[in-house]
Amino acid sequence: AAAASTAAAAPPWFGRADPKFYAWLRENYMPLQAGQVAFFALLSLCMRDPGVLVWGWAGRVLITMHATWLVNSAAHVWGAQPFDTGDDSRDNWLVALLVGGDGWHAGHHAFPRSARHGLAAPEWADFNWLVVKGLERAGMAWDVQLPSAEMVERKRKNKA
Repeated sequence: AAAASTAAAAPPWFGRADPKFYAWLRENYMPLQAGQVAFFALLSLCMRDPGVLVWGWAGRVLITMHATWLVNSAAHVWGAQPFDTGDDSRDNWLVALLVGGDGWHAGHHAFPRSARHGLAAPEWADFNWLVVKGLERAGMAWDVQLPSAEMVERKRKNKA
């Protein structure tokens, strides 16, 4: 009975750190992309709208990839540096809006294990944190890490 309850409490397949699954994803990246293109091309033909292919696949990929790359480029050049991180990471509100919160990049560098990057009061646009919090409440995320208020205050540059 103990083994059955342990198996029932185990995370689902997508929640496990399974090296075989991630190896399969890497090996099948191009066929998976080709499948997406085929799906959107077929949908585009059925709807008689080439915009479905352009925005459904190409636009979506280009926009999300470039928005993600902004985190390690723009968020290291422009924005505030509220924490002593020893590097050039910055909090950039525009990048945070585009990528769901990862633009609060100085917070990430100050506390790399933190599930929440928007650590200051005005950093409300941390939608990724809201998703993690929702997954935690649903029992699909566990051991969620956050810095304590004291830890945040210790790393803050301009202490009051």
